[in-house]
Amino acid sequence: MSTIPVNDDQILRELQTESAKWIMKTFPNRLGNGVDEVEVRMQLKDEAEKWVQENFELRRQGKEGTPLPA
Repeated sequence: MSTIPVNDDQILRELQTESAKWIMKTFPNRLGNGVDEVEVRMQLKDEAEKWVQENFELRRQGKEGTPLPA
């Protein structure tokens, strides 16, 4: 993050971009024998959306956000 967000839309876009990258990186690691690919994608999306919402509120308050889930 090279620039400081100036408004809510910019903060939200940054967080959504970070979460999308996290999903792409994490997806292969969550797949295993007998694991439903659709279910894994839904779980990752839910985790990412929760992270975006939590961190959006923190950043709006001027606080530092939390790291993405492991």
